[in-house]
Amino acid sequence: MNVPHLPIALLAAFGLTALGCGGMLSSAGKAQEAALNLNMDARLGRTEFCLEHVEGKNKEQFTKVHSAWGKKLRIVDSEVTTFKMGKDDETADVDVQVSWYRPEYGDLHVTVLHQKWKAVSGAWFLSSEDRIDGDTGLLGEHVEMEQPEAPAPNALFQTVRIGD
Repeated sequence: MNVPHLPIALLAAFGLTALGCGGMLSSAGKAQEAALNLNMDARLGRTEFCLEHVEGKNKEQFTKVHSAWGKKLRIVDSEVTTFKMGKDDETADVDVQVSWYRPEYGDLHVTVLHQKWKAVSGAWFLSSEDRIDGDTGLLGEHVEMEQPEAPAPNALFQTVRIGD
């Protein structure tokens, strides 16, 4: 029996086992990772990657609602502000703050979305998404843009000369 190599073999086996266990996420960790990935992909206009995290029956609606992202609407930033696991560890509630603008107007808008997530066979999927605060228009809502009735007055001031 070659004893000098036994400690090295045991150390290698222990190291590989510890490495393997370190990569395992809890249910909450998986849910949070799925929410972060979906919202980052949505921010960057990568709808095809987002759909990997959307519940099957909601994929068409998600695509319709997010079709303007990156085109008619530019997403400046999105941030997960609240993450709360359900008591059953099979659901999660996530709030996301999205900063966005329309290129033709340039006004910055902020909208807060509430997302509901469900676990299916260990994977997490977005089951619903609603606006709970902030500006409308981010999720495809119809928005009437008000135009001024008359053109703005010229901002020139009358010239006054002292000493004439």
